[in-house]
Amino acid sequence: MMSEINSIKTEHITHLSTLADRYNVFVFPIFGTLHNGKHLSEDAFRCLLNLSELGKTVTIFSNVPKRRHVLIQDLATIGIPPSLYQHVITSGEEAFHALQSRKDPFHSNLGKKCYIIGSSSSLNLLKGLDLHHVTFIDEADFVLALGADEWHADLDYYKPILKKAYDLELPMVCASPDLYVKYQGEKSIRAGALAQYYEALGGEVAYHGKPHKAFYKSLLKDLEPFQKTDVLILGDSYLTDIAGAINMSIDSLLCITDTTSIDLNMTRQEYETFSLEDLEKRIYSLGVAPTYIMKKLCW
Repeated sequence: MMSEINSIKTEHITHLSTLADRYNVFVFPIFGTLHNGKHLSEDAFRCLLNLSELGKTVTIFSNVPKRRHVLIQDLATIGIPPSLYQHVITSGEEAFHALQSRKDPFHSNLGKKCYIIGSSSSLNLLKGLDLHHVTFIDEADFVLALGADEWHADLDYYKPILKKAYDLELPMVCASPDLYVKYQGEKSIRAGALAQYYEALGGEVAYHGKPHKAFYKSLLKDLEPFQKTDVLILGDSYLTDIAGAINMSIDSLLCITDTTSIDLNMTRQEYETFSLEDLEKRIYSLGVAPTYIMKKLCW
């Protein structure tokens, strides 16, 4: 693998405008890249404005455990109007339709009683589904992992309930495969970390979202008649945004944020002082590389 990596040259860029003539479609996540959890990045917003003026197709491609229409409302609230993008694809939407249609053997065998791990706001995903939200794990047919609740951001808190779910042989649906997120220096668990731990116990998990191929196939279907070569996927998570793009042979741009430092196990000092060359070496050691890297998303 390393011989293959040695032949790859990741391009270091400082402005997104460098790539404007190379792609017709630009795919953005939300949190970390466009929004830091408290406010919208002015530089990122300028990127959306300029891409719109150039007539580029912009897609919001997110691991949020929410329906598409809910996220569109959220985007307007944080300052991103529908005029600045053409497509919205969420892991929550994919999970909703899988639970509604029950087309595959895993979902068709789940049953109707679900135990949910997530915040109270995330329960909106259940609207329109023939499911019953149970209070106690031993009443459940399966576990629906949406993320952390409002009070507990650490994996250790959830380990006992996950162990009990495993002992009960309950399958899990993960509607947001991100592992962790870090905003304003605060690290918080996401549903992907719950699912990863559950799999380590031996539990069975169905994932919806990045970096899983089905989610990227949905993206490409929505983007037809554009081809892979027309598309650039941006993101700050090497383990989700970028890994998924690489697995589908789609060009990718890694934008460095706190989330990137978590993915790559960087200390705070390393994160504050790294060079793109040092970061590139660390990424290459994982066996694959993004097409481009930039320190901060700006036009």
